[in-house]
Amino acid sequence: MSQVALVAGQDLFTYGAEGKAMYYVVDGEILYYEGAVPALQETATMGRGEFVCEPVLWMKWEHMGRATARMLCEMILIDAPTFQGISTQTPELQAQISQLRFHYEAMLKEGVIRAHDIFEGSFELQMRITRQPAVQQDKSRKVLRKLTTTWRLPDVPSFRG
Repeated sequence: MSQVALVAGQDLFTYGAEGKAMYYVVDGEILYYEGAVPALQETATMGRGEFVCEPVLWMKWEHMGRATARMLCEMILIDAPTFQGISTQTPELQAQISQLRFHYEAMLKEGVIRAHDIFEGSFELQMRITRQPAVQQDKSRKVLRKLTTTWRLPDVPSFRG
């Protein structure tokens, strides 16, 4: 994990670029413009406490739009290659990531969701994973509990003071 700051008008990522991290907005706002052609109106606005680009943690990702800071914006960045490297050392975590990828890809094929930098299917994805057999659900709960205690986002002081 690392911290990154953008000034107003600075791009976080652009259409077609390889996704390399998931971002958590600590302060400020990010404007998202979907598609290859720059739109005049943003498709979405992400603010404090919101995540952007979650799928990059469990699969190869190419950005589907452009994200730009509306104002000074502070974020925590979770580097995908580092996260994936850690996951290969923890079989339970690797199994959970495989489940996320499997169900995410199934949801794409079924048309339940569409590939997008702003993931809007997290509730459906969570529901699919929890429909596993009881033994697998128990393992998943233990892994998630372990993750929430080891990957807890720190209280990050604002650059603004």
